[in-house]
Formats: sequence, C-alpha cells, structure tokens
Amino acid sequence: MKKILSAILILITLTGCKSIERNITPTDTVAGKTISPSVTSGENGKNIVITIPAVFYQDQNVQEAINEAKNQGKVEEGVVNSDGSVTYTMTREQYDRLLNDIKIEIDKSLNSLKDGETYPSIKDVSHSDDYSEFTFTVIRKDYENSLDAIASYTAAAGSMLYNIVKNNQLKNPTITINIKDNNTGEIFDTIKYPDDFTP
Repeated sequence: MKKILSAILILITLTGCKSIERNITPTDTVAGKTISPSVTSGENGKNIVITIPAVFYQDQNVQEAINEAKNQGKVEEGVVNSDGSVTYTMTREQYDRLLNDIKIEIDKSLNSLKDGETYPSIKDVSHSDDYSEFTFTVIRKDYENSLDAIASYTAAAGSMLYNIVKNNQLKNPTITINIKDNNTGEIFDTIKYPDDFTP
C-alpha cells in the first residue's frame, strides 16, 4: 500500500530535491511531541522557527537538504535534532512563501487523484480551506469494488503537513474524508484520521 506522496512532502517545498516514495499515515509522531512553530528575535526583526518530524526525512541526506534550502534562500538556518527532526529558522517572508508552496503542492496532489488514471472511481476532490475536511466524489460501485480508498492517505498526509507548519499541530489532528456518490449526492462513507485507525 505504497503511495507516492512526494508532491506534498516538506522536502519538495523546502529544497526541491528528489521525490520520496513512502507510506505515511497521520498517526506518525516524533516522541509523542506536538511540533509548534514559534517566533524568535532575529537580526532583521522576527524570525519563525518550525520543527519538521524525522518521518519526512527517511532515507534522505538531511544535511544536504538543509544546505540546499539555505543556498536557495528558502531558510535562514537548519539544525538536525537528536531525534532526527529538523528545526528551521526562517524570515516571515520565507515562512509565508513556504505555506503558499505547501498549499500549491497539496492541491496538485489532490488534482492528480481525480485524473482517472490511478483512481478511476474518483471524479472530484474538494476540501475545506484549512485542509481538515475533504469530500471525494466517486462512482460508488467502482469505488467499493476497488482499492481507491487508499487515495485518502494522500489527503490525510497533506493535512498533517499543513497542520505542522500552519496550525502548530502534529499530534493526532482530526481529518475527515467524506465519500460521496456521484449519482445521488449521498455521503455513504466517512473516514476519520486517526480515529478510525486507533486500536
């Protein structure tokens, strides 16, 4: 159940480096901690400090990614922490640009879900402004007789990433994915992350 999530992973938005293929679920955490962006004083005013969990850097040369981000002017500084997470310091302008880039990449990933190639049953994908709720409009019979529900992982991972950077929330964000019948408009299934996957 491996799905390409590179379009919405932080390495793409920070460094533009090679894509990552990994199965990421919204219950991934770093030592049970909530990652919270904070503000510190910088030479040119206020800087933003965010910590990205180690799960986003698996099988990557982290220092190389940091150096590339710095060289491209996307961050001011990056430090690898003992748990493998990375703490970035950036200006407000860099931070705002990062958030915008993340939204663009999430939307690209969601659009790819309805192109009819990988998930033929999915006809449309819509979402709330904060990416906490999604609606998949599908051909019900085709959806129920396929593995297209896997596409919900892409939406959930995108929401998790957005929460890390924007909403100061990593630990167990509530993500709702409604599955709607293309013909009747009925919501016939609702998937909640991480609730539906908690023992």
